[in-house]
Amino acid sequence: MGTCSSALTKPCLGLTDPRYDPNVSNYIVDQDALWKQYAGSWGPFVERRNVISDDNAPRKPTFFNPQEKDGWPYQVDVFTSFRVVKIDGTRFTSQKIYLYKPAPAEFCNQT
Repeated sequence: MGTCSSALTKPCLGLTDPRYDPNVSNYIVDQDALWKQYAGSWGPFVERRNVISDDNAPRKPTFFNPQEKDGWPYQVDVFTSFRVVKIDGTRFTSQKIYLYKPAPAEFCNQT
């Protein structure tokens, strides 16, 4: 006949831990005000500068090379980005979206 409180144990975890309370919401926005600032967030739109070379020069646009499986037709030194945040129950997802300037006409006209 044991009890939760004794000289060897602390009070039952189920009595104090909200994870065992059937009346506590599993929605993280309800659990802490911090999450309310993220729920449904889109943004901010941010202009970013990107350098992808040893000499601090931006990566130049290049056509796709099927042999090397490489190529990026967009200018990457300046682009716009924003973030989409979704909260579903206890799941928090953050997705970044990057917007580049249009590819050059010669890229769009290639076969």
